[in-house]
Amino acid sequence: MQGRSAISNDEFYALLGPVPISREAAIRVRLEVGHATRMPADLIAANDSIRELEAVGKGSHPEIIDYFADLLFVEEPAKESIIVTVRDLVTEFGPQLDKSVRD
Repeated sequence: MQGRSAISNDEFYALLGPVPISREAAIRVRLEVGHATRMPADLIAANDSIRELEAVGKGSHPEIIDYFADLLFVEEPAKESIIVTVRDLVTEFGPQLDKSVRD
């Protein structure tokens, strides 16, 4: 993660490609990944590997998904869900967080 430059929220959202999630919910997922790994959110990109972020970060939970389920009260992904990148997290948890952003 060294040598990275910051990515703005607008740039991050654009790099997600077409996703059926509001910008606010996508940015919240990114922010929470930063909290989960204790890394600056502006260094987290859409195509970052979850396992790499977990390995470099010093999070409070063993896995980012555990952090989301425990602290954000979102449903854990189905067993058949494949979550490899931050983009996958946005797709999985964004809709649930989208509801809380709107409420």
